[in-house]
Amino acid sequence: MAVKKGVAPFIGTYIVTSIQSASRTVQGVTRAHNGIDLVGSDDITVYSTVNVIVEYIGWQDSNDQGAGYGYYMRIRQINTKRTFYFGHMKVNSSKLKSGDTVSIGDVIGVMGSTGRSTGPHLHYEIRKGSKILNCSNISGIPNKQGTYESRLKKSNNNNSSNIIDIAKKELGNGGNKYQTWYGLHDQWCHMFVSWCAYKAGIPQSDFPKTASTDVGMAWFKKEKKFELKGQYTPQSGDVVYFKTGRSHVGLVDKVAGKTLYTVEGNSSNLVKARTYSLSDATITGYGTPDYVSNAVITGTINSTTFNRENALLREVAYVNSKGEPFINVRDIELSVINYTDAISSMLSNTSASPNVNVNTDKLPGVQKAIAEYFLNKGLNRAATAGILVNLEQESGFRIDAMEMNQDPAFRGWGLVQWSNWPRASYIPGQGRRDRFEKAVPDWKHNLTGQLDYIWKEISAATGYLNSTLKPMRNVANTLVGAKEATRLWQWYYEGLQNSSELAERQNRVEYYFKKLIPQLTKGGVT
Repeated sequence: MAVKKGVAPFIGTYIVTSIQSASRTVQGVTRAHNGIDLVGSDDITVYSTVNVIVEYIGWQDSNDQGAGYGYYMRIRQINTKRTFYFGHMKVNSSKLKSGDTVSIGDVIGVMGSTGRSTGPHLHYEIRKGSKILNCSNISGIPNKQGTYESRLKKSNNNNSSNIIDIAKKELGNGGNKYQTWYGLHDQWCHMFVSWCAYKAGIPQSDFPKTASTDVGMAWFKKEKKFELKGQYTPQSGDVVYFKTGRSHVGLVDKVAGKTLYTVEGNSSNLVKARTYSLSDATITGYGTPDYVSNAVITGTINSTTFNRENALLREVAYVNSKGEPFINVRDIELSVINYTDAISSMLSNTSASPNVNVNTDKLPGVQKAIAEYFLNKGLNRAATAGILVNLEQESGFRIDAMEMNQDPAFRGWGLVQWSNWPRASYIPGQGRRDRFEKAVPDWKHNLTGQLDYIWKEISAATGYLNSTLKPMRNVANTLVGAKEATRLWQWYYEGLQNSSELAERQNRVEYYFKKLIPQLTKGGVT
């Protein structure tokens, strides 16, 4: 795997093909090389590395299109007065024009081979006035030939913008709403951040649900999505951790010049907008969510925009399912054998089912496998939607999810987040999580095993389950029935009949109920 270095104008892996130097010969001409030559190996789309205004886009010399930078873009950073050059781009690959405002991570063009060029690449150069600046010192791109991974992230992702929009709508609120949602009345700054992620539809596989700033920061570090202050320019949607002299967290709204703008919960007991210097002594660093796991991968399997791991999984899943499936980016972390076995078994199941004509194709990845499992077991789509919305909230559909903010003996595990609560009545070895772990010892990699265990719980004939989860098998196949299934599940697992969280889940279940669209055939499920 390439080392993550520098904010290069590509997403993913890039190659430094030619360094910035005092002298270089190209096509028989010797002169200084004022920038670094780069090739995007995962994607040839070119992205802005700074917040700027477009100064010029077009040919360096319209009379000699084989000269200099060829077709290039020049953008100016107002606060530093630096000018960034992107040379040799593909002709007319950008819809931008002079005067347009560009943000970090915005698409600005496509790598090409125009001008004085011996092959497709991007010339990346930084100036201040007529002075040539050290590109490597500013961007972090190594001035050494080699393959690296850019720290740049795409901008304008729906989830990253949504989470900030959601946070801003909460300005002025107290903490009770977020504490009730989380189920803990304590310090709530990270509860607020996690709540915003939940409302934006970001799964826990991409954003930790926790009340602890220590746990939250540790999660991002474990996922290799944490950047230290001073070594990274934060972007909208990042999570800023204040761990030097205090314990606090907030969401990054934006950066303007050297000023950081945030939205924070539990700031003097309210949700507030705050500002800091980027060098503020209390800032430790930033969690940098990818905000991509909700995106469905589409296109051909051989597309060069997919990494090798992703392409491999898609190839295997394609063979097993006899048709190209929708696979979530995060799903590549699942066991290929278990995951594709689950898909193939679901799609090849020909047993009689009242839901054989329910269309699950609009559900991505793991959600699709889970839905088809329970539909094939005979549950109607209302009950299945009730299960999906609860699993989304509990684990974000991550089969290896492990809660981190509780006493280790009582942390939730797996899709359902099985735990040994309540503490007062817990007998070691006999808790719900203990039973789950014994039944599915390889649960972190076993989707089918977890689903089988859930089905066993739903199908229990006696005891507490008989009056709670078992009725899910008989709910009306309507939206009202889906909301009832949602309530039954939460009542069993959470013990909450009338909570704000239940209301949120019941509102959300409509999404899954409508995704499980019945085919318009005679006798179809309605």
